[in-house]
Amino acid sequence: MARRVLVGLLLLALLGPLFARPLMAAAECPSPDQDICALMIRMSPAEKVGQLFLVTFTGTNTGPDSDIYKLIHNSHVGGVVLLSSNGNIAPDTNTPGAVVSLTNSLQSIAYQTSIEPTPVPAPNELPSAPPAPFIPLFIAIDHEGDGFPYTRIRNGLTPVPNNMAIGATWTITHAETVGRIVGQELSALGINMLLGPSLDVLDNPHPEGPGDLGTRTFGGDPYWVSVMGQAYIKGVHLGSEGRMAVVAKHFPGHGGSDRRTDEEVATVTKSLEQLKQIELAPFFAVTGGAEEPAQVADALLTSHIRYRGFQGNIRASTLPISFDQAAFSLLMSLPQFASWRQLGGVVVSDSLGVGAVKRFYDPSGKDFPNQVVARDAFLAGNDLLILSEFYKPGQANRQRQTIEETIDFFRRRYEEDTAFRTRVDQSLARILALKKKLYGPPGKTGGWALEQTQRGDPRDKVNLSQSLNAIFEIAQDAVTLISPPLEELTNRVPRPPVRDDYIVIFTDVREAAQCPPPRCQMRPLIARTALEKAILALRASSGEVDPSHIRSFSFADLQQFLGAPPSPTPTPSPTPTESPEATPSPEATSLPEVTPTPTTAAQVAEWLNRADWIIFAMLDIVPEVPESSVVKTFLAQRPDLAGAKKVIVLAFNAPYYLDATETSKVAAYYGLYSKVGPFVDVAVRALFREITPRGASPVSIRSLGYDLTVQTQPDPGQVIALSVGTIESGGLATPSPEVLKIGTTLRLRAGPILDHNGHIVPDGTVAQFRRSYPAEGLELPPLTATTRRGIAEVDLPLDHVGQLEISVSAEPATRSIKLQITIPQSGTPPAVATVAPPPATPTPTPVPPTETPTPTPPSPTPTASPTPQPTPALSAGNAGPVSLGSLLVVLVGLGLVGAGSFWWGRHGGASLVGAIRLLLLSWLGGLIGYNYFALGLPGAEVLAESWGAWSVVALAWSGAVAALGGYMLLARLRVRTSNRRERTRG
Repeated sequence: MARRVLVGLLLLALLGPLFARPLMAAAECPSPDQDICALMIRMSPAEKVGQLFLVTFTGTNTGPDSDIYKLIHNSHVGGVVLLSSNGNIAPDTNTPGAVVSLTNSLQSIAYQTSIEPTPVPAPNELPSAPPAPFIPLFIAIDHEGDGFPYTRIRNGLTPVPNNMAIGATWTITHAETVGRIVGQELSALGINMLLGPSLDVLDNPHPEGPGDLGTRTFGGDPYWVSVMGQAYIKGVHLGSEGRMAVVAKHFPGHGGSDRRTDEEVATVTKSLEQLKQIELAPFFAVTGGAEEPAQVADALLTSHIRYRGFQGNIRASTLPISFDQAAFSLLMSLPQFASWRQLGGVVVSDSLGVGAVKRFYDPSGKDFPNQVVARDAFLAGNDLLILSEFYKPGQANRQRQTIEETIDFFRRRYEEDTAFRTRVDQSLARILALKKKLYGPPGKTGGWALEQTQRGDPRDKVNLSQSLNAIFEIAQDAVTLISPPLEELTNRVPRPPVRDDYIVIFTDVREAAQCPPPRCQMRPLIARTALEKAILALRASSGEVDPSHIRSFSFADLQQFLGAPPSPTPTPSPTPTESPEATPSPEATSLPEVTPTPTTAAQVAEWLNRADWIIFAMLDIVPEVPESSVVKTFLAQRPDLAGAKKVIVLAFNAPYYLDATETSKVAAYYGLYSKVGPFVDVAVRALFREITPRGASPVSIRSLGYDLTVQTQPDPGQVIALSVGTIESGGLATPSPEVLKIGTTLRLRAGPILDHNGHIVPDGTVAQFRRSYPAEGLELPPLTATTRRGIAEVDLPLDHVGQLEISVSAEPATRSIKLQITIPQSGTPPAVATVAPPPATPTPTPVPPTETPTPTPPSPTPTASPTPQPTPALSAGNAGPVSLGSLLVVLVGLGLVGAGSFWWGRHGGASLVGAIRLLLLSWLGGLIGYNYFALGLPGAEVLAESWGAWSVVALAWSGAVAALGGYMLLARLRVRTSNRRERTRG
């Protein structure tokens, strides 16, 4: 009996860890992080596969009968995407509170699922895995700014502007400010994943074209999109205190695409080398090229775009990059992405159910091979798959079933296909590492605590008044006088409106609903009277305007006047690739207003004839909304009115919809870029000359001759600053006389070099340092350097006696300060002199750096992102799962100890059974010591810190010796007890 018990204990000690971790051996874990490995070991195949999916759902019901409850509880999905088009966002005034309630509830479902008791195994079945650890959900959302259609939550949060409005300020700190606001506010609502910002480079705008990006981009220069993207991402991370994952999109960039990607796969005709220069540059900047950890994007969102000429053959096209494994692998092998990917960078697919994907897989539109679509996207390289609009045509009510079928298909593949299982585990490790980054290391139970995901009253974190002040400042810096030039404005518009003037305002009043009617009402994107109310609020109390002299109409009213039949109330068709929707803006610009009495063409005619000022509040121009082009129609059909009045166009969207002929007919054309409240306020202040426009378009306006490539070149009218010094403690110090001698190397610094708009030139701008010895008529080859943050530096070795003259140029800017350095012969005093350049013909003066802050060049700082280390056999402080190598050392050692025990027993007079008992005892003790360390019991970690990899070996051998010693002690006690009994009987 004792022998059977001993053998049973031995087998239990040997196989116990296998029962505790039945799904993965420690040596198979794809992550160097022991916390991640411990989580993966405890997860079942269904739990692992579920983490790969971000799903969408309808409404806000999270009860046991709801689709989202079943997807979280049964399919173990890794996260959700909130969409107001699905009714996830409440349309009431307490939207933030409702969102907090929803996110808390979603996380609670995941938590309750993790703590449910494990079913009792049937007789003769192996024990099942322990309860799964609680792994928080990703809760993702779009929040690009500017209200409809790319901002899901508007009521109760700061009305942040779009990317282009930020880009028009050319001020990096503004991008960080908006990022901070977004990160702080969304994190307060329990949202932990931002699907943004967009890092597309709009290098070639095509107004009214099917692929027009509009204001979703920071601009058309890859450098400025890069630095704005870095700052925005940094702001989100800081504002959320590291609790927000940022997903930069739309990788690898579709600024040059020929159509929108929601209904049909778009095509970009560029080679990989061209993509590196433009589209990929911003993504490099927020991955391996980031200067500091906070600027690094946590994930990239791939777009459904194909590339023609990707590898040089203009006749060959890739598949949509989100499904093309070869093209995706080639991109990820680029150094910037390879290093980022190695550090755990996650790749997220764009929505896999949009019309473009369905048509790509079945042009007839009759079928949707959901399992194949998800599999192809995953195998291409995506880690997280967004399942939005994920249902067969005409079967929207079966979305949950379609998602469940897809996830179950992945589970079966995981269990049957070793290669697929390996691929899933790799993605899972990245996903879990990102969740660890958001929530810190998991607790002692192997998972996180529910309290870490729950949020309280969002008003504790949302400070609207302070944030609105920041947005107002951004609006002031963004407003741009597109036409005429500022110096000509007073000729075209000698004065602002006065009290006796009549002002007629036409507004592009488009209506949309935040969620499907009738639950949500149709509301205007900009209210018909928004500008009128802003004028009255700012000017009526001082008597500068007469309220009875102002009248507001819609674009539809003007279209009716011009003779075109008005279109029905327009509802913009869904446009974005991230599950589009129609949603209203909650700011003062779009609040409900009293429905006006129907306007007649006669009323419009009466006010136009009376008007001194005609003001257009313009959005973009899209074919689906015919009256959106009414400004162009008016300028073409009624030059009599346009020429007799002061016509002002306020562009609350992209600035490139009017051509040169149309612009010549208006008195002033302002770019505001965003339609949120503070930008409407600033538009009125610019109209009344309260502020001077100081923004500049961040994209080309080819019809007006505004080419961004030219604008960002060095301004030829500037005088480039030039200084010389020695390198001391990382800085530039004035050279002392004693160092000005042959053999010394000095540092030359030029800049900041400014562009035509008065901002620093993009990084990589070439500067040439010219050197000559005028007295000798000697011209040396120039030294070439490229700029960084507007500064160019080069080292100058002193190798020639005489008076050296130095100047710098950055084509087409050729004028600079001149330096004269005397390099003496023995006994001659050295000297450094500065010579001003000769006067030049007057040129436009760039905006001084004091008006537009120019960042000073920071000291190069290597990215401090954590570097993955090879998984050690055992390192200090990581008691727990041990490597296969350590286990082999333990087993070999125990074999030697067991053989010695057996030999000692036999030579000590023990029987064969007794010697075997000694052998088994030594093995049992050794395995107990091994399990003590592998399970991380008290004291094991301290031992690991002191002895490292030898600690597990020491514990195992000590256990074997202790078992033998205990056995010998018990044997002696038994002999003594037996002798004492014999004496007592005698």
